[in-house]
Amino acid sequence: MTGAAPLLPLEGVTYPSEEQATRWLSSGAWSADTLGEAMRRAAADRPDHSLLITKSGRMSFAEVDAATEYFALAMRGLGLLAGDRVMFQMGNIAETAIALIGCAKAGLIPVCALPQHRDIEISALIQRTRPRAYIAQARQSRFDLAGFAARMAGTAGISPLIVAEAAKDMLPPGAIRFEDLLIPQSGVADAGVGAADLMMLQLSGGTTNLPKLIPRLHGEHLGQAAAWARRTRLDRNSVAIYGMPLIHNAGLVAMLYPAILTRSSLVLLPSVEPEEFCTFIERERVTHSMSIGPATIRLIDYDGIARHDLSSLQLLTNFSGAEPLERNLGATSLNIFGASEGMITATDPDSPAELRHHTVGWAMHDEDELIVLRPGTLEEAEPGEEGEFCFRGPSTIQGYFRAPEVNAQSFTPDGFFRSGDVIVREPGHDRRIFAFRGRMKDNIDRGGEKFGAEEVEVVISGHPDVLDVKVVAMPDKLLGERACAFLVIRPGATVPDVPTLGAWLTGRGLARFKLPERVEIIDAMPVTKVDKIDKQALRDLIARKLAEEAGAA
Repeated sequence: MTGAAPLLPLEGVTYPSEEQATRWLSSGAWSADTLGEAMRRAAADRPDHSLLITKSGRMSFAEVDAATEYFALAMRGLGLLAGDRVMFQMGNIAETAIALIGCAKAGLIPVCALPQHRDIEISALIQRTRPRAYIAQARQSRFDLAGFAARMAGTAGISPLIVAEAAKDMLPPGAIRFEDLLIPQSGVADAGVGAADLMMLQLSGGTTNLPKLIPRLHGEHLGQAAAWARRTRLDRNSVAIYGMPLIHNAGLVAMLYPAILTRSSLVLLPSVEPEEFCTFIERERVTHSMSIGPATIRLIDYDGIARHDLSSLQLLTNFSGAEPLERNLGATSLNIFGASEGMITATDPDSPAELRHHTVGWAMHDEDELIVLRPGTLEEAEPGEEGEFCFRGPSTIQGYFRAPEVNAQSFTPDGFFRSGDVIVREPGHDRRIFAFRGRMKDNIDRGGEKFGAEEVEVVISGHPDVLDVKVVAMPDKLLGERACAFLVIRPGATVPDVPTLGAWLTGRGLARFKLPERVEIIDAMPVTKVDKIDKQALRDLIARKLAEEAGAA
């Protein structure tokens, strides 16, 4: 077993105590391996089995292991040292997985930015992390990502710049082709790190503000991935598929790492385009999938489902929409809660539909501590009472990277992370089971009566004519705020007006003060750069409309 103290501690990272780490290693909540060691073990155990399946081809465990070893040795040959940070702007290609695992083998620290990030975000991340190298994909859609990366790296004096999927004549001056780092060479990269060391810096899930940086450690990240694999029944016969950003926390801890740990296969697609997604499910006999946000809606609304044989699917996991997804795709589906700061909760595939569809289940580890606090207090809420979801344990961060002011506000005095999410502990269960209600900043205060927007969205999502819904607060002179429902209507369906929708909702048992008092029809929900619904854009839109109407009147 590797040591419980970091072998290469990095300034700005708050590590758990050696006593805590020892306890979590002993219980199995943490893995004793580093990511590099886990990759080598998997390749030795199942060398010829396909680990990565992409539109470009397949790579076996042995091929991925060799490529990551060559990459690690090449990076060290370029002068990078263990503990150096590496900026990532990579999409869903095999090179992303190779670079991530290769960095782990070399002891380098990926800074997990997204291809959609631009000057403001990347400049802030560079200033905070001071990376020594930059890895980018040549193009994303029609955007010259390599050129952008070259400009950002040049301004900050970052070298080397490594570009994947770039033709030699299109390479920015001074840049290195990713493929040129995969030349076979002898040797094994020695990272000089252990389970308690930093593996990467993830980005927080904030939708509009500049992201905070989340330290993830080798042992805890792999331990959480192993727990996910057990909960979702992933094994060496499984095939998973993923079309959201791999470099997100969800893509790594629920997709890439579990595939390595269970010796199973991962189909990696650049996006969730329903026809292509379902074609790969059918061709590769996919058993597991995860989707979030707009991706779930695309699958629910896909009218070509009947053309595909999806009988291999065993489980679909989502942050919302489990009920209609299960109905449309015909596979067991469940909702989960997930935070990049470390906590994941879920039911299991054998749970009753009521739990799978209307709760987010329970914690991954027995050592996880989950509580619901009354907002603005340190008082624990009663079962059935809504409050702020707070947690601590083997996978929860001890603090954001180099952000003492933020940390002071983000944790309770006894070390529970304040998620800002509204949740309720479901009464009447032996174990602690939770249901997600929304986010604290997403609440609506209607004349002193507060309720969660997402609580209303869950009910409206069951309307047969509604494809997608988001509820936001709109300003009101009398009550302060009222609810506005933005709806995406199914093709050919009748548009419900406010009275019709209200009657349908009260018929479903929703309190009248929670009813939307305005309905806006929209073709598609606006999204942020990380493909999450941009509710602030919706709030701004309805506020502008109200102001224009008041001016006209």
